[in-house]
Amino acid sequence: MDVEIGIVIVDYHTVFQTIKYVNEQLVFSELSNKIVIVVNDVKEEELEKFLKELDCEIFSEPKKINPQKKIFIIPSQENLGYAKGNNLGVRFLISNFDVQYLCICNNDLNFQGKNPFIPLISKLNEKEDVGIIGPKVIGFDKEDQSPHKYLSLFDKYLFRNIMTPFINLFNRTSRFNAVVSNAKEGYYYRIMGCFILLKTESFVDCGLFDENTFLFGEESILSERMLKIGKKCYFFPEVCVVHEHGKTINKFFKKRRILEQEFLSDQHYYSTYLGVGEISIYFARICLQMHIVLLYFKDKIKHFSAR
Repeated sequence: MDVEIGIVIVDYHTVFQTIKYVNEQLVFSELSNKIVIVVNDVKEEELEKFLKELDCEIFSEPKKINPQKKIFIIPSQENLGYAKGNNLGVRFLISNFDVQYLCICNNDLNFQGKNPFIPLISKLNEKEDVGIIGPKVIGFDKEDQSPHKYLSLFDKYLFRNIMTPFINLFNRTSRFNAVVSNAKEGYYYRIMGCFILLKTESFVDCGLFDENTFLFGEESILSERMLKIGKKCYFFPEVCVVHEHGKTINKFFKKRRILEQEFLSDQHYYSTYLGVGEISIYFARICLQMHIVLLYFKDKIKHFSAR
């Protein structure tokens, strides 16, 4: 069976959005592909809705699959997060199909123009040293969201966090902003994880996503894992996707919880992959708490000003 690409989507109580995304965005006849939807913290009514609206099959061990199906639903009783959820979908694909490429994508995207997979695969095949390729990603506000440059722990937690109330003093090309605006085609430190295309062999060789993270930090860690096997990230702005960044996360998580979850991932990333010491991590944690306090007073001032 000649399947070129496996597409993985992780859903967390956004079943209608996922169905709409599959039916309206992933409808390309020019490419043989399989779609896997990992449903985190699954509810029975969600599975019923998927079966009703999509021509799909629900998979659970040790059930045999119908290889003729194009869409598979993998239910998870717990919320696995980004890394574990995507790894579950990837392992299913490589165990059952011959996927040469993998696409990890969100369900809150709109593709601009024609099939984005064809030009990305073509460019990926040109670059022997590339393991990950990503398109231009913009928000509804037209602001760039990808690619990203490397940010040290010092830059991120001292300057970017503590200087938040004065962030207007820095332009968007500041060293404290990871996003590279108006980026040209080429190699960058990391690509936005809402839509990435990978060579399956490279992704397997680097060990997939690091499952010690739940949310955040996955792209930076993946970049480091790829570098260890001699592969890089490549940005291809000829393809563009619009991303409603943060819609799902902000729906279910409070701001403080988001920041603390991000710090846990960063702590793992900086210490495990970059060798940052405990004292620096501790100092960064203090900066984070100061940042949370600043946000609290900022919200209070905003509240009283609105009266």
